[in-house]
Amino acid sequence: MKVVKKYASILVLLAVFPTVWIVGRSFITEPDTGIYDYIPQESDIVIEVNNVNFISEIIYQRIFHEEYVLDKIELEEVETKTGIDYLSRIVLFREQWANEHVWMAVIKYTDKDDFTAYVNSNLNKSNIAFGDEYAIIQLSSSDNQENLNDRLNKIANKDIKPFTARVDLRKYFKPENEINCYFIPPGSENENSIIDGHISFDFHQNHIDISGEFTPISEFENAPFIANQLDENVAFSLRSSLNILSSIYWFSNEKIEGVPSYNQMSLDYDGVNLYMVDFSEGLDIPFKSHPEMQLQFEFQDQNEWQAFLDTMVTNGQITLDTANNLFTTSQGTHFKYSLDKSHFNLYEHDINFKENKNSEAYFDLQIKVKPFIDNTTFEADSTNPPPDLIMFAGLSVVEGLKEDMQVLTNVDEVRFQLLKEEGNMIKADGLVQMTNRDGQSMIECLIFAKEGLMFITDAIEIMSDMTSSE
Repeated sequence: MKVVKKYASILVLLAVFPTVWIVGRSFITEPDTGIYDYIPQESDIVIEVNNVNFISEIIYQRIFHEEYVLDKIELEEVETKTGIDYLSRIVLFREQWANEHVWMAVIKYTDKDDFTAYVNSNLNKSNIAFGDEYAIIQLSSSDNQENLNDRLNKIANKDIKPFTARVDLRKYFKPENEINCYFIPPGSENENSIIDGHISFDFHQNHIDISGEFTPISEFENAPFIANQLDENVAFSLRSSLNILSSIYWFSNEKIEGVPSYNQMSLDYDGVNLYMVDFSEGLDIPFKSHPEMQLQFEFQDQNEWQAFLDTMVTNGQITLDTANNLFTTSQGTHFKYSLDKSHFNLYEHDINFKENKNSEAYFDLQIKVKPFIDNTTFEADSTNPPPDLIMFAGLSVVEGLKEDMQVLTNVDEVRFQLLKEEGNMIKADGLVQMTNRDGQSMIECLIFAKEGLMFITDAIEIMSDMTSSE
């Protein structure tokens, strides 16, 4: 939860604008790229937020569409002493340590004392190291804090070989994009389909364009395209011929261990029915869940997948009712399942994927935000309900959370594909469409990010309180 709050707090750095800045777009100049020298070579994720673009657009909207802006966001029109040079980029990067990953931020400052006071008031006494012009802020906790303190100082003094010695970010991080990202996933070629790549987010009036390029491993030349069509009628639809499950740890130390290789993965999700149960069920959270979902893996080795399921049963991660083909996780999620010589299926009703005959995509994703939220239902379990008082309180809380989630519907739809490109490269192409076609994507997205992080924080606190009440 503390990590989530730290990420939520970083939005403050993008949302506080003193009155003196209400000048005009022509006064804002392009920032230099000296900030890249503070990114360590060992970083595996680098995210650049082009603050100048955000500021210039919001100033423009503030002047020419004042009513819309003031209705959507609160701008502090006071001379808050932050010590931040807002006309510079902000860079977030992640370093992998022996048993953890650590996120840090690089921000240009104008006054050390003001900067320290402001950051500590918003980021819960974070560790900060100062260079000549830039400050390095630790965003996530560490089990090796003493070593990390030394690392922060070395980064601030530029005693660490920079990331630009490995990758010339100036080649990929275009100043016209509001957000630029570079990824180098850890692990070997046996664990990944992709060596490295970059993605950018270019904010337009009512949508955001996503573009980029990835370098696949050498054996990727004969990789298959996705075999099934997306389902345009569900809240979440995904198709992949890339081994993405083993790549979840791009963003976290947590991943599904030992997932066998597969040729194709197809997933449709259209909501979930949550049933509140008594704590005597022994679940990690007091809800049984029945997702409206169908998931299929296509593979070549049935024995490998059977061994994978047997291992999860032995480790207590799942239980299998082979007589009724029921698959249940330790968190109380229930599916029907089937396993044959070439497919493993999890589903609520049936499997009905449609073949895609003309695709040149390796990955295809669609998310519709409003159905995703609307199709989530809560009620008490009929066979083992909690006591009336707990049930009433619990259902009231989760219904309140669902109502709060409606603020996220200002994003209408997300589409993203990884496509074949000449030269054995993979092209990234996507779109984030805003619901308000007359609004401004930058402001709408800022609201989505802020409210989304606040919702996650609140949900974690509520679930923690409900679990501790046992």
